[in-house]
Amino acid sequence: MAQITFNPGIMTNDADLFMALRASSTYGGITIIAATATEGATVGGAGTSHQFALVNMGTSGTVVGGTIATTTASTAAWTADVPKAFTLVAAQVFVDSGEYVYLRKIQQGADSDNDVQTAINIEWCEGVVLVG
Repeated sequence: MAQITFNPGIMTNDADLFMALRASSTYGGITIIAATATEGATVGGAGTSHQFALVNMGTSGTVVGGTIATTTASTAAWTADVPKAFTLVAAQVFVDSGEYVYLRKIQQGADSDNDVQTAINIEWCEGVVLVG
């Protein structure tokens, strides 16, 4: 198992994208086995919020493919420093050799920007692994 944790910076618009990782074109594909998101401050609430999705952008990094995982869609506030687990889409967790995984912001109700101290953690294994 391996993992990566990153800060995507502030994503101000609906559908903003941030490149998270690329499966090795030398050693083959990977299977996403878990992911979490944490905001460094309370954001959203009162009908304004956002969720995150991990999407497969193919080998070009420009074509939106399947959704690998999402946080829960809600207009409730994100509580500071409380991780939210992504829900995996079993049919999409395998990322083939050379494919890119991007983080995508999705507005919920009126828009709220993510915090400057947002942290995203993705765990994966090399090859095909049954998840769930």
